[in-house]
Parts: sequence; structure tokens; C-alpha cells
Amino acid sequence: MPQQNWLSIWFVLSSLLKVSLALLSMLGLGWLGKKLPLIRTRLESCPSLAVGMLLHAAIAVLLSAVGALDRSLLGWLLLPGALFGLLHLMDLARSKLKRTALDKEKLFTSVLALPVVWLLLLGALGACRPNLEERDPQITYAVQPDRWLERGRIYFLDETVFSAFPVLGEIVSVWPAALAGDMLEQLVLLQLFQRCLLVLAVLIGASILGLRCRRLLLALFAVLSCNLLFGISGSAKVDMTALFFCTLALSLLIMERKRTTVDYSAFLLMGAALATKLTAYVVLLPFAALALSDQANRRRARIMPGIAVMLFLPVVFAIRTALHTGSPFYPTLALDFLSRPEWRMPELHPLLRSMVDRTSSLYPSYGFLGNVLELLRQWEIPIILFFAVSLTALLRRIFRRHLPVIIGVLGFLALCVAVFWPPWWGAKYTVLAIPFAALWATTMIPARGWVPVAYLLSSFVLFFLFFSKQGYAHARWELSRGTQLVESFASYRWRVEGKRNLYIPPNVPLQLWSNRSLPEDTRIVSLWEPKRYFCEHEWVAAWRHPRVRAIYLENSLRDEIEILRSLGTDYVVFGREDPLPLSAEEGLLLLDRIGKGDVLVPRLVLNHFVLCSFNPDNLGDDTEEAFSPPTSYAFPTDDTFSVAVENRLSGHVVSGVLAVLRDGRSTGNLLEDNIAAGKAMILVVPDESEHLAAYDESGESYLLRLPQRSGETCSINVSLAQKGFSRFHRGTGTRAVTIRNSLTGMGLMEIRVRLDSREGFTELLGGRVLFPGEELILWTDQTLSALTALDQRGRAYDTESTHTDTIPVTDVDVRLPDGVARPAFGHGALLVKNDLPPGQYLDEILVEGRNDFRREYFPSEPQDWVTLTLKPGTYRFTAFDNLGIAYDIPTVRLEGGGVTMEAVSVLNMRIRFEL
Repeated sequence: MPQQNWLSIWFVLSSLLKVSLALLSMLGLGWLGKKLPLIRTRLESCPSLAVGMLLHAAIAVLLSAVGALDRSLLGWLLLPGALFGLLHLMDLARSKLKRTALDKEKLFTSVLALPVVWLLLLGALGACRPNLEERDPQITYAVQPDRWLERGRIYFLDETVFSAFPVLGEIVSVWPAALAGDMLEQLVLLQLFQRCLLVLAVLIGASILGLRCRRLLLALFAVLSCNLLFGISGSAKVDMTALFFCTLALSLLIMERKRTTVDYSAFLLMGAALATKLTAYVVLLPFAALALSDQANRRRARIMPGIAVMLFLPVVFAIRTALHTGSPFYPTLALDFLSRPEWRMPELHPLLRSMVDRTSSLYPSYGFLGNVLELLRQWEIPIILFFAVSLTALLRRIFRRHLPVIIGVLGFLALCVAVFWPPWWGAKYTVLAIPFAALWATTMIPARGWVPVAYLLSSFVLFFLFFSKQGYAHARWELSRGTQLVESFASYRWRVEGKRNLYIPPNVPLQLWSNRSLPEDTRIVSLWEPKRYFCEHEWVAAWRHPRVRAIYLENSLRDEIEILRSLGTDYVVFGREDPLPLSAEEGLLLLDRIGKGDVLVPRLVLNHFVLCSFNPDNLGDDTEEAFSPPTSYAFPTDDTFSVAVENRLSGHVVSGVLAVLRDGRSTGNLLEDNIAAGKAMILVVPDESEHLAAYDESGESYLLRLPQRSGETCSINVSLAQKGFSRFHRGTGTRAVTIRNSLTGMGLMEIRVRLDSREGFTELLGGRVLFPGEELILWTDQTLSALTALDQRGRAYDTESTHTDTIPVTDVDVRLPDGVARPAFGHGALLVKNDLPPGQYLDEILVEGRNDFRREYFPSEPQDWVTLTLKPGTYRFTAFDNLGIAYDIPTVRLEGGGVTMEAVSVLNMRIRFEL
């Protein structure tokens, strides 16, 4: 059985069918559009598919203008276009078959096609595996089509500067995205759509250049076997859309040398590439070299209208960007005197700038020559073909005729070295010209004889013996482990050696939780993590956004609060152990104000990510002025040192401070007087102190951690609101009992203890949440005889006769809360097996029936079976795992008159990657 039925061979076929539907619709509409007089006369050579893609983008814009960019409507609109596309495709196939005769040469060519078929298969299977490790689609490329379809219109996403870029690729992508059933399938459809565009770029480019049979196979193999291209084409970015337009535009310029009529197809397609991705502007160099090498194109009467056609779409998007930000080229070439004040990009924190600067000391340096060689190495077989054919042209004395192409490609490489420095990182932006270089090289190879076969076989040898090896630096796992990938789909075993079964980004569960638990109009500011695809709220990556970026620079606390307040921030997200890279968080004063009643109030800790509500009004009258704390005790001696303790709680008085020694004992109250809010006091504590424990007038306790000391007397300013909230204290006494929350993803809402000398239970949390991994330290001189706890989902935990100093909550017995059914004779029993891979497990099942709606909780160990006891009837079940992923169990009918056993494995469930 498959682990999830959306990761099966049937899902691959379903995805191929949906993407084919979108592509056929574009082909059909383009075929009809080419019958229009203007297109027929001025864009005669423009391929039907390219025309159809632009027409579908125009239709999407029109639907957006009336707020009708709806998934269902787009799905229905694809059907008539797909019908015409299928008819046109069948007509092309019939005419092709009539001209094709089966002979020995064709049979030999079909054998040579097997490696190409192998690469096509790997491409389809690899693209149907959701790529959750790729950052860019989850930041912008997959986010914008999803948000537009949800809102019903194309709009500027204010939470990201990337919405200021040209977005033709994203607009075209809304059509395949509209056919998805959920967010993961949508991601897969976008990946598969891009992979198909890569293949179609080679096929249509070869048709334009007149390549057939063996030369076509050589071009296909060279492009599909390039590891760099293979990896990028399998992600939900728009690079392959730009590559598609660039390949056709450059190919048309070579073909148009033989034309006498005026045709602006190449200029239109180059403009479409510029309106898809800004990196396409580098392709203007080979485009200009080819366009100006033709005498007809050099005439002003033809070149000026061509340039106007090329710039039309980019100018449209530049105007859109200017209307929103003030600068038409924002953010790449943002002009401060044009940009609106709220869109002027402040300087980035130096430490963060070194993280994103690939020339900094944090990244490897190859030197100039090493970087150039690295760029050429990543092009693999296409660049080998290009140089081999160029050398052949020089020896055959036909070099001059093909000099514009050679100059164009070499100039493109030189420009890429300058613009995308260093090339070891920027090579990914050079893929737009790779298919054209391979196509041109194959056109120079004689069509008949053994020469193309020799080139093809040499390419096979290079790929299978070198470029596809696992040790090759840039080999993607699909190419290096192709056999294992195919076997995993065929056997439904998803573990491929060296590849994680299904990588879930750490912040995805938190995003899914926020979708279910936070209001719709919530705005979340992430201090670092920019991935936001699965979050339905506005998710602002602070370091990428002009309105929040200044928060990292030197500011006062009030300045930081005003920056977040001006954006309308509701919540702040950051990593618990490492909020920002390279200790950049040290200058962020806001992280000193975490806690109950403070500016940042923790709501959830999940997978080491913290979600805090933003409460700027809790700052009160704190002026952050310097203080001169009074001294409580005498001056430090050789075995003591001084600590400045500041009360930065809002509206609370600190009434006691204890020093906890290394042996677990504690001192008495070190304070002679209370510390009012905003005030401070210098305390003298023993040198063997481990940490300080303070408590306010309400009895709530706080941990004040001390830094490492070298034995010298030191003065330390320790704030009660620490950059970390992993511990807090309750009670007084000399004995510490640690209660640790070892649950996964669940905070504790209530902890009650019973001491030997008291009757009844005492509640310890007082409205505070003990998050996973946090500890509550109970100071007492008595014996703890019982403990009960309640988590955020209502699960109860209890234990009796506990005498240990440390109590992990997961070690106590589980008592199901009231309302959960108990086993009874005559009821049906549903067995649910937890068969998820290591690291994933089920911890909740929602039961929905005619007279039954409840939640069941069960052990979280893999391979465990859980029995649900139910009355006879029909039930629907939804299971939730520890990552927040939901699974729909097929509807089950349980009969009465005895115990009916039904076994349902998680592997049979339909995954729903949303809550």
C-alpha cells in the first residue's frame, strides 16, 4: 500500500493529466489566436503554444479585473481550449506519421532514444515529489498564484518585495494551479508544469531549427542530462517559463534570416521572457548579436517597432510596480528619490548582510579562474557540444557565418560571470541560454551518417560514467539514484537512499497551527524565516521587507516597537535557540521583553519556533533610562560577587530574589526592600551560585541565569525578562523539584501538585503556558505526593507518590479527559495502525458520526495499534500527526450485534496537508 495516496503512481498520472490539460488549452487557444489577422501577419512564426500562454495570461488579467479568478471557473475554461489543442495535436501527429517510414535506421534511432525516455521518466517522477526544501517557491513563486486564486484577483502582496517583480510567469501558472485539490498538489502541479516547459522548449526549438531524429535526440539528451537544469526545472519557480520564451526567441532569430516578410515573433517572446524573470535581461546580449547580424533587422524601420514590441510587457509591469512603490525598477534598481518613503530599503544589519553576500568570508572562494571553470563545469554536455562544434566550424572555414551565435553565447557567459558573481552560486541564473546553446550546436552537426550518432554515444558515455555519479558535486538525487526513484514509485516504498522520505520544513507545522487558530486578518512578522507558502495569513520576513528591515539596526526599544506597530503586526515568530544568524539578535532589544504581561507574550513553541503575540501597550511608561541601582548588601568579598537586578516587568513588584547554589541549596531572600517596576538593585551573591530565582507579589517566579565566571568579581545586569524562557520558578524552600514538559508541540495549560502537609491540590501555572522543553522548578521543603497536568488539547496527565526531583510529564500515566468513550460489549471496534515513518506519528483522531463527535488520543509510537470503540453506524475519521498534517480515513461502517473489527492503516489514508 502507498504511504499517502497522493504520492503514488496514480498521483503521477493524475498530475500529468492535469498539466497536459492546461498545456493543451494553451496550445488550442494559441492555434485559434494565430488565425486573427494581426497575429497571422506580424507573428506568423510564433509557436501556437507561446501565443496560447500569452492569451491565457491576458484572460487571467481580465478575470482578475472583475474578481472572478476562481479555481473552479478556470478549470472549466480550460476544457474547450484543451479540446481544440487535442484536435490540433492529432492533426500534427497524422501529418507526421504520413511522412515517416519505418526502416532499419528508424529502428536504430529508437534504440538510441531509450536514455532520453529514461530521463523523461525521471523528470516526471522527480517533479511529482513535492520539493519542500526549495526556498524560493515557498517565498514568492508558488505563494502568489495561490493567494491570487484564494482572493479571486491578481493583487500586489504587500508583505513581500518580490511582488514588485514582473509576474508574467506567476500569472501563467494560475491555470495549472487552479486544478489542484490542496496546497501540496498545487506545488506538485507547478513543478511538473515547469518541467514540461523545459522539454517543450527543446522540442519546439528543434522544430523551428529543423532538427530531426538523431540530432533531436542529441539536443534532448544534452539538455535533460544537465544536472543544473534538471534540478531547477523540478521546482515551482518560473525559470523554465523564462527559458521557454528565451529559447524560442533565439531560435526564431536564426530561422528568420531565411525569411523575407516582417515578423516580430522573436521580439515578442523576448519581451515575454523579460516580463517573467529579471535574469532574462542578460539574454539580451546574444539576442542583440543575432538580431543585428541580420541586415533586415538592422533597418530602423524594422528594429524600432521590434524593440517597441519587446518592451511592451516589461513596461506594463514597470508601471504596475511604479504605481505601488514609486520606482518602476523596484527593488533591483530602486531609485530612492522616486520610491515612496515606506518602500525605501534600509541598510541591512552587517551580520545579516554577510549571510546573503556570497562573496563574504562565510562562503568558499575559488578565485576568478576557478569561478569561471566552475560555471563552465555546471553547463556539462551542452557546453562541451558548443565548444566542440565551434572548433569544428573554425576548421571547416564556416566560422564567420556562425560568428554572431558564438559571440552571443560567449558574451553571455562573460556577462554572467560579471553579474552573477560568484559563478559557483550564480550559475543557476545562467540556465536560460543552455537549451539554445545545445540546439545551435546540434544544427551544426551533419544530419546524416554516423557523426550525430558519435556525438550522441559520446554524450551517453560522459553522462553515465561521470555526470550521473553520486560523487559528482552537482548531481541531483533524481539523476544519481534514478533506479531507486523508479523502484520507490513502483513498490510504494518512499525511502530512497540518501534522501529524506518527506522533508517537512520546520516552520510548516507552526504555519498550519496558525491557519487553524489565528484570525483571518492576522499579520505575522518573522524575524528571519522567509518561507510562508503554507501560512494563510500575511507572513512578513523582516529582513527582506523595507518597512521592518530597520529593526535590526541600532534602535531604542520604543523605535523597534514603533516599526512593528506601523506595519500592523499581530504576532512575531523567531527561532527559540537561534532567533537570528551569527548572533545578530544581540542588538534586538525586543527579545528582552518576552514573558507574561510583556511586549512579546509566548503563545506557542513548535519545532523550536516561537510564536509570540505582539502587545506594544504592555511597555507602559518604561523609558529605558539609565539607572543607578542601590546596594542591598555590603561590598563583594573574595567568595561573593555583585549582580545588578533590574525589574523590567510591567506593573509587578519583585518581592524576593533567591540565589540557587550548585549543590541545589538556596539562600534566603536577598532583598531588603521590594524592587518596583523600572527600578533596580545591586545584590551580593555567593560565588557558587548557579542562578537566581525571583518572584513577584503574586507569587509568580522567574529564572535569572548567570553567565560563566572566571572567579573575578563582576557586575552583571540581569533582566527579569530574559532572551529565553525555558525555566521559571514557583514556591519557596531549599529543595527544587523540576517539572519538565517533554511533550511534542503541546504546551501545558495547568499543573497541580499536592504536598504531604496540605490537603487538596495547588495550581502552579496561574494562566501561564509551560511550552515543550520548558521546565517549572518548584521550591519546597515538603514532599511532592501527587501531580496532575492538562495540555492545550485537553489531555490530562497524573501520577501518584512521586518522590523524584525531576518529573518529565511524558513519564506520568495518561488519564483520558471526561467524555471519551470507554470499551463496551456490543459496540464496533475500529483498529487504527500508526504506520508513519520514524519521526512522524499520530496523536489525535477526530471522530464524526451521526450522533458522535469527539476526539480520541492514543500512543504516539510508530507501529502501534489503537482501538476506537464506537456504537454501530457510519463514521468519518480525521487523524492528525505530530507535524500538524491531517489524514482523512475512508468512511467506515461498523455493524452491531457483537464486536466487529475493522483495521485501517494510516497508509490507506488520504493526506490533507492543511488543518
